Amino acid sequence: MSTLIATFTFTAAFTIPGGFKSDSTDAVKAMLICKTAFDNTDAGMTMLTCKTAFKAFVIADTIAMTSSMTSAVIVFWSMSRRDTESLMDILPFAIGLTWISLIAMTVAFVTGLFVVLQKTL
Repeated sequence: MSTLIATFTFTAAFTIPGGFKSDSTDAVKAMLICKTAFDNTDAGMTMLTCKTAFKAFVIADTIAMTSSMTSAVIVFWSMSRRDTESLMDILPFAIGLTWISLIAMTVAFVTGLFVVLQKTL
């Protein structure tokens, strides 16, 4: 389960809601969204960086990715030791991290949708 969450959150991190600034048409869009000037150093940056919901998306996605990867590593590590007591001792911690990553992934999904669709809601 934690590896699936890590896969989803990794994909969400690289398919950023709102897209990236790349050319002059994106510069106009970014100026309308954030009400800031666009210069050449902003190329490749996200268009919705100025939005609070976007920042919440990034934080929630990072928490989900980190906790799910930690959970997967803990389980794989304890399985490699071939000690069932070690696995049973660490399993509740790994399950807790998986729940944290599920909640954070849900928050990331909701904030990602909100930042993109907030004008139509």
